[in-house]
Amino acid sequence: MVVAHLRAVGRRAAVRRRADVALLIGALAGAAVATAGIVRAPRAAMPADAVAMVGDTPIRRAELEAALAGVETEGKGTPLEPALRRHVLERLIDEELLVQAALELGLARQDRRARAELSGAALAFLRDAPGPEPTEGELRAFFEAHRGYFATEPRLEVEERYFSDAAAGGAAAARERAVAARDAWRRGEPAPGDAPPLPVPAGPLPLTKLEQYLGPAAVRSVVDQPLGIPGEPLRATDGWRVVRLGRRHDGAASPFEVARGEVALEWRRREGEARLRAFLAARRERTPIRLAQELGR
Repeated sequence: MVVAHLRAVGRRAAVRRRADVALLIGALAGAAVATAGIVRAPRAAMPADAVAMVGDTPIRRAELEAALAGVETEGKGTPLEPALRRHVLERLIDEELLVQAALELGLARQDRRARAELSGAALAFLRDAPGPEPTEGELRAFFEAHRGYFATEPRLEVEERYFSDAAAGGAAAARERAVAARDAWRRGEPAPGDAPPLPVPAGPLPLTKLEQYLGPAAVRSVVDQPLGIPGEPLRATDGWRVVRLGRRHDGAASPFEVARGEVALEWRRREGEARLRAFLAARRERTPIRLAQELGR
């Protein structure tokens, strides 16, 4: 199953590669001449679920049906013409021939893009392959050990004062007004500002929503800000703003029964990553790896 998955990625990389055709043909022709005198082994029998054999590699019926499923027809459910089915099969055969040529030329090792796609496909397959299903006890234990991860997002209530660069004096004057407003606000005095381009709604907002109004940098500064004390002026796209944190609502842990689906997804994700790490560790154990002297420390 892993091999089939990797081959599928290799096919895509080989088809997209714009190789020098003359070099490809010449290299394969040379290989053919070199092996012309070798007695060929008997061809493998065609599996029952195959629609073609390209050398010793079968093209499975399921593979053909998947390719045909992507072919548009005039009406839904309209049977495909035999000629069209044959055309699609011929393209799969051409694709397999290109894959075999790429493997013979060692492109899977020499071409950086092909290597990246193959290693990425192997990583995704090993990490996302179905693993053991967790028991109810395992899920509950995982939930208890990671309650904070499944808590609802914290919410903040903030006020802002905005000072536009468009006013007289430009950005420098806008910053001076922001500093004066900060000081007045801290003394409990009125601190009027300009109308912001996107006013922050009143009431508690999750951090992700608040970022849409203030931006990530402003939200990061507000999170740890003391309650009721305006922070330092923050640069906005076309002005300055002063933000005061009015109230902080910490995230609350959801009951296990509510979060169960999310718990199961996260358990499977971490279990898949653990299997991947174990696989790579085992491969390193049984694969000789040597480093150049200057890198061997």
